[in-house]
Amino acid sequence: FTVDGTWGGWNMYGACSVTCLGGWRNRTRVCDSPAPANGGASCVGLNWERGSCNDNACNGELQT
Repeated sequence: FTVDGTWGGWNMYGACSVTCLGGWRNRTRVCDSPAPANGGASCVGLNWERGSCNDNACNGELQT
């Protein structure tokens, strides 16, 4: 029988791209809960998403 894929949970967000003034961080997920089998459909949608982070002012700190 066919098994359609379903997304697993999101992984933790990675490090922010900057320490201040607003940056981005990404997280991923895997199509493995269950994985598609026997001709079943793959998961629909992206396996990653982006979120904003460190929107604070720099206060004299250098941006990285």
